[in-house]
Amino acid sequence: MNYIKYLFILSVIFHLYPAHAENSTSKTVTLTTEQLDELIKERIDKLINARLEEIFSKTITLNNNVSLDEEKAEYESYSAASKKNTINAFEDFLSTYPRGSFTEVVQQQLIHLKYSQAKKENSIAAYTNFISNYPNSENTERAFYKRALLIDTIEGYDQYMQTYPEGSKTRNAKYQKARIIDSVITYNDLLENVWPNDRNIIYYRDKAALEEAKKIGNKQAFEEFIEKYPKSQWLDQAKYFHKYGYDLD
Repeated sequence: MNYIKYLFILSVIFHLYPAHAENSTSKTVTLTTEQLDELIKERIDKLINARLEEIFSKTITLNNNVSLDEEKAEYESYSAASKKNTINAFEDFLSTYPRGSFTEVVQQQLIHLKYSQAKKENSIAAYTNFISNYPNSENTERAFYKRALLIDTIEGYDQYMQTYPEGSKTRNAKYQKARIIDSVITYNDLLENVWPNDRNIIYYRDKAALEEAKKIGNKQAFEEFIEKYPKSQWLDQAKYFHKYGYDLD
């Protein structure tokens, strides 16, 4: 096996796939953070394999006139940057090899680190900056949703859902939006179209219904609540107000 190829494969094994990493083979609709991180690593690995095919399938030179020494130097620079696994190290590599054999791989690794940095800072500005710089990355959707959580407005969740109508966090965004609106109608919409029979949503739906009955404040309003929600966790309060009345003041 070619010396460079041997070293490169070792680098892939030790830097991209630690011994404790687990491969996910199940197909799920919504991925956990760990599963998505693993998926990104797998895609980086595919990029590496593609580069190996390009470099070693027919000739030991690349881009027409790149010598073995130049290729070896680039690999050693990549290996050093990968070992450091820092933003500065990958940015330095890209400034030296803007169109090298491993440029695309390093770009993906750099984006992954940039997202980790934004997540660690966990601010609206950090996520906005990441979204602006990497609008089409694997992590952009997650940055959009995390930013929406920090903004925590109807408009913020709407922006996420408009950008990612079939996104992995669309259902969560609908719940957060319903939480802000806090009405029986929005909670019922979730129960009918998103999470049927979800206990948390039922709890907050019933709470909103009781609040609406309290705003009306008459005996009939609480009677309607009792009839409509006989299994509600708020039933005892409704019965109390029905029996003794509710003072709006």
